[in-house]
Amino acid sequence: MKRRIDTGAIKSRVNAARFYSHHTGRPIPDREGWHSTRCPFHKDNSPSLRVRIPNGGFFCHGCGARGGDVIDFFMKLTGTPFHQAAKAIDPHMESAQ
Repeated sequence: MKRRIDTGAIKSRVNAARFYSHHTGRPIPDREGWHSTRCPFHKDNSPSLRVRIPNGGFFCHGCGARGGDVIDFFMKLTGTPFHQAAKAIDPHMESAQ
């Protein structure tokens, strides 16, 4: 039996800015609260991926990739199933202080 994963706890502890920087390069903020960066899902010559840092949501204007949080992004990026993706995000978690 698989152990239930508390996605709320994972998403609240992930530093989304660090997570997206690691996987896409440094996101560039704009006035609307979204950040733009190059999309890893297609050959992207200009920043077409828009990332919402507070909730981790993303949308690419170039290829249409979209998702609601960092777990969705990691699943799409790596092709891993949900449980593996949720566990793999641990390195991006904020350290307990």
